[in-house]
Amino acid sequence: AAHARLRARGLRVRAVALCAISVLALAGCSSTEDKAAKIVDEGSSAFEAKGLEVTRVNRDVTVQDTQVIRDQNGTAVVVVLRSRAATPLQDVPVALDVADRSGTSIWKNDASGLEGALVSIPLLPRGTSISWVNDQVLPVSGTAASAKARIGDAKPARGALPKITLGEPKLEGDPVDGVAARGELVNASRVDQRDLVVYGLARKGGEVVAAGRAIVPRVRAGAKARYAIFFIGDPRGATVEVSAPPTTLRGAG
Repeated sequence: AAHARLRARGLRVRAVALCAISVLALAGCSSTEDKAAKIVDEGSSAFEAKGLEVTRVNRDVTVQDTQVIRDQNGTAVVVVLRSRAATPLQDVPVALDVADRSGTSIWKNDASGLEGALVSIPLLPRGTSISWVNDQVLPVSGTAASAKARIGDAKPARGALPKITLGEPKLEGDPVDGVAARGELVNASRVDQRDLVVYGLARKGGEVVAAGRAIVPRVRAGAKARYAIFFIGDPRGATVEVSAPPTTLRGAG
């Protein structure tokens, strides 16, 4: 059920993008003010049909670990990154190559039209390890057993960075989608956050046993919002960690 929900969410994101294109070209359908502003910020890159391709590895970013997690709802990949760059990096590309037990590649996140958070991490601070989660891994065949990650070049993030404060998550049972980590976050900055991604990891004895993410469509400056992370794997009895790198940097302070 959770897997179906994630796929449905992806379809909704694509539908919004198509609607936005029609607004600019034909003025034939409506879009929200937020989506229109995002299109202006991103320019023509918002409509690129080409999928993710990392041709040159970012030498300032180290992939410390990758892990594949599976359950009846689907497959997730966790990538732990650490940057040595002089400044924080934004929109850092993360190219995945998932293989089966024989080492044969069975899935990559290089399809066109993927949600931005499934091909990049919005902000990577210097000298801090960050865990990135892709919970929509859809192998074309076989069973995912391992993953490799290639990190691409990214532009530096300048100026003051927004601060997102996360409250302690609480595990709650959901009758449809299973166990979820629910909590509250605060956008302690002067800039609204759009499509804010909240990553969740559950660890037992240092090992990641479950991973997932939530998307909060908008958090106004200085405002609070609720999040609910549905996991691949079983987080019960584990220590749950959450993080939310800011996605919108302009006007931060």
